[in-house]
Amino acid sequence: MLSVFKKIWNFSIEEQVYLKKSIFANFFGSIFNALQFAAIYYAIFGIVNKDISFKTIGISSLFLLISIAGVIISKNSSMLKQTHAGYFMAGHKRIELGEKIKKVPMGFFSSLSLGNLTTIATTNLDNVETWVPTLCIMVFGGMLNAIVFILSLFLFSYKVGIVAIVGSIVFLMIIARMQKRSSKNADKIHEIQVSLTKEVLSTLQGMQIIKSYNLRGSNNKKLDKSFDSASEYSFDLEKTIMPYSLLAKIIIAITICLMLFISIKLYFVENGQIVNTIMILIASFVIFDGLITSGSAIAMLRMVENAIDSYSYVNDMEDMKEGSITEPIKNHNIVFKNVSFSYDDRPILKNVSAEIKENTMTAIVGPSGSGKTTFCNLIARFWDVKSGEILIGGKNIKDYKIENLMNSISMVFQDVYLFEDTIENNIKFGKQDASHDEVVEAAKKARCHEF
Repeated sequence: MLSVFKKIWNFSIEEQVYLKKSIFANFFGSIFNALQFAAIYYAIFGIVNKDISFKTIGISSLFLLISIAGVIISKNSSMLKQTHAGYFMAGHKRIELGEKIKKVPMGFFSSLSLGNLTTIATTNLDNVETWVPTLCIMVFGGMLNAIVFILSLFLFSYKVGIVAIVGSIVFLMIIARMQKRSSKNADKIHEIQVSLTKEVLSTLQGMQIIKSYNLRGSNNKKLDKSFDSASEYSFDLEKTIMPYSLLAKIIIAITICLMLFISIKLYFVENGQIVNTIMILIASFVIFDGLITSGSAIAMLRMVENAIDSYSYVNDMEDMKEGSITEPIKNHNIVFKNVSFSYDDRPILKNVSAEIKENTMTAIVGPSGSGKTTFCNLIARFWDVKSGEILIGGKNIKDYKIENLMNSISMVFQDVYLFEDTIENNIKFGKQDASHDEVVEAAKKARCHEF
């Protein structure tokens, strides 16, 4: 359990200050929450001693008002900071993922399932931004409330306090075991999520073909199988951890019964104070509410741990090696020298040599699948050549900084993708500060101004 919170802490580098403030706010909230027992104690003390005066009512009410106001302020502060940490934590990682993708070679994507990256960027980081704030509120809030309440029991009876501590420790041991048991399935869960996302994306991307040829029903077997596998495995996982959850609740019930027995015994056998006995009876029914809430939340830690662990795959992606030349490219002659390239084991280009002069128009002609698109993509260094070299301005493109190289290359792809924005802003992706006239001129040169 502690290892998961350590992962959350390390994962939230930019948001650690908000998590710290949230924990402090939760701590003070627990203290304010315990003040309600001071109000109850003072009221019961007055009733038992037949001292029901305005002073007694006023002091009890004051304690209660301070408790309510303190809890509202501290919990509000804690929730805001935890929510900020959760959403911005996921936001930073999505931006980091986007920056990382721009630095990896295109060959990386040919060997990586698109569903994997999609699962990390959507499902897994959604779990982080949703569950990190919730878990922090439920776990830290519940734990701190339980600690403060249990320590308060020692003011009335050390025996009851010891029973509460022992019961809480056994409860947490069972919950920790449950969390450890569920964590063993983290890799399998991620594998199923990736498979499911991959099949959904594949189906959506091919929907035009599916509808055109009426490929429905039995042709969706792989998608149906992915849905069935995800639901069956999730159900089996819940059945696995259910005995631990039930046992933990039984331990709490036994602990409460022991506390009630000891408190009544203290009064009738050991002539304890009736006020203390009543306070212990009241506390017995509410003291473990926060602990039970924490236990339920701890069971969900496996989702956050799985999400954080899956992001390590992004950190393992190797950046494309780049050179150090940052000076603007002045000579734009392109030269291929004995270039060979293949996709995995499938050769596409073999010992190709060519020269393309600047300020000229060159057509790459050949049958389908002959490597025309690959030839052009190699210029932009979407892939690195297997052998030979490509020169721009007399220098190997590998010697340029990637950003410097791309500033000198513009491309119109066969499969055009439009971002959810205006046409003008889509064209501006190549030059963010372009004026409207420059956008129009670019559209005319690309033969797409008419529409």
